[in-house]
Amino acid sequence: MTKLEPTWQGIPVEVKEIVLKYLEYKWRFRLRVCSKSDKYLIDNSRVFLKQVELYKNPLVLLINSDLEIHKNVIAHLLGIFKSKNSKVKSLILDSKQLAKLSLESENPLKIQEAYFKTFGMSQQNFIRLFQKIDGKSIKSISFRRNLSEDLIDQLVKTDAWKNALRIFCYGRQDIPMDHVLGRNHFRAQFINLEPIGIWKLIKSIITRDNLESGFGFRINYLNEISQNDIEAGFKENPGIVRNEQWQFSTEHSCSYIFPVNTKNRIFVLRMRRSGFNGYDIEGYVCTENYTDDEFRKYGSWIPKNHEIVNHRIRRGNFHIVNTFLNL
Repeated sequence: MTKLEPTWQGIPVEVKEIVLKYLEYKWRFRLRVCSKSDKYLIDNSRVFLKQVELYKNPLVLLINSDLEIHKNVIAHLLGIFKSKNSKVKSLILDSKQLAKLSLESENPLKIQEAYFKTFGMSQQNFIRLFQKIDGKSIKSISFRRNLSEDLIDQLVKTDAWKNALRIFCYGRQDIPMDHVLGRNHFRAQFINLEPIGIWKLIKSIITRDNLESGFGFRINYLNEISQNDIEAGFKENPGIVRNEQWQFSTEHSCSYIFPVNTKNRIFVLRMRRSGFNGYDIEGYVCTENYTDDEFRKYGSWIPKNHEIVNHRIRRGNFHIVNTFLNL
């Protein structure tokens, strides 16, 4: 008597669900077209994807950098979030057809990182799409383009903005500093940066507990802010700042060191003329005996899915003189 071999269709659904956990997305995608039962199984099972990118001309959905989908793109993207347990680590949106996504999406977008390269929709539709980002899942939000003042005022009211630990704004604009306080990481390009805004950022970090190395901010700005302007803000807390004067062969840069509430950590703030346009001011939580290489590591870091080239920190030989500010 011939021994019967088990078939995929003869496997219990509970076992199939276990198998799906180990399948790469491209194989799940191919299994989906095998039968109606497989399509139903795939559409209603949880999925976790590292990266999903929607880009324009022609409209393409790129999943995990190895699967391109050219047909029914928006429907497929929405299908990823059909299951309540489906999650995406990084969602990159670069298409003028995002309006369809905002109008047709019914389920919350459970994503950890959102990167908006292009808006391509009305402000109303963009807000609608932004509101569908699950506030409990999101950790990082990045914008390639400028945000209008009115749009910022509406975004800051959403759970996604309130809960994001990292905000990157690549467009040159002035964002009210109160909207970004309390983040682990913040980067932006300002036209006019006020000294009071810098001090608010510093104070929001050095007064926090349980800080981790690398927490901090980097801002490029066009207006001139003198060293005296910066030090004026420190007068509220005299005696807590150590100042180091750095002499570069091509520029003048200064560094300030602040104590923090976390053991064996300090906060280091640096100002310098940018190697591109304007000026740079950046500050990061570092180890107590930090080195210049440690600070540069935090300053040069950007998410892997951001192709924007950060302002390079200029290197040079310098002499450090440790003093205390006499404020």
